[in-house]
Amino acid sequence: MGFKKVQVPCLSMEEAMDLFLSKVGLDILPDPTLESFLKIVVRECDGLPLAIVTLAGCMRGVTDPHVWENAIDE
Repeated sequence: MGFKKVQVPCLSMEEAMDLFLSKVGLDILPDPTLESFLKIVVRECDGLPLAIVTLAGCMRGVTDPHVWENAIDE
């Protein structure tokens, strides 16, 4: 069985933010604290789609700022 290498380009910050929000849920936006953490988390993913989708899935529904802060620290 062979494998085919596929190049996936990095996303711009805007594209990364849109992808993250589509996976994590828009309900976090009203909280300004979470919005600031969101930008840091997306920046840490460095535009990598798989990292963004994976982390957004883990953070879906999380509204506790301490959990977001821990995610950034890890």
